[in-house]
Amino acid sequence: EGKEALVRARLMKRVRKLGLGHFWEYLDYVESDETGGEFLSLVDVLTTNKTSFFREKQHYDFLVDNVIPKMNGREYKWWSAGCSSGEEPITLAMTLYEQKEFRRDFSVKLLATDLSRDILQTAKSGVYPQEKIRDLPGYYLKKYFDKHEKGAQVKPAVRELITYGRLNLLDRWP
Repeated sequence: EGKEALVRARLMKRVRKLGLGHFWEYLDYVESDETGGEFLSLVDVLTTNKTSFFREKQHYDFLVDNVIPKMNGREYKWWSAGCSSGEEPITLAMTLYEQKEFRRDFSVKLLATDLSRDILQTAKSGVYPQEKIRDLPGYYLKKYFDKHEKGAQVKPAVRELITYGRLNLLDRWP
């Protein structure tokens, strides 16, 4: 409720692209596509991917102050369930990497999942335009990013901590 105009505008992009005349034709098209590809395209146009580096900074502060000090001598696995374009799992990876440099007694792996195929490609690339990295503290930018023709790219040491995958939280889990 209240999102009708947004949904209509986003769906019209698919309707026009496919040369269809009405939403009902598009619904028929989605339901008759046995490959499931158009359903995934539908998901991609309907999902909103709002994220940023160090979004909800207090969560990372809590992690550094209360959780990481209790980690010792084992492997820890973290999951970013709606990772969007990757800023949040990358922030988590940088935060953990910072602590790991000072304490080498724990191992870290991150799983980052999202519903949208398109946004996962952005996350996997680790490439971000200037407007996405503008508010990132200079220390993190210098230490964890390389210059890239499109802005900056997350360094391999951080990217290697993260495994990306597509997951619909409403589907049966693997």
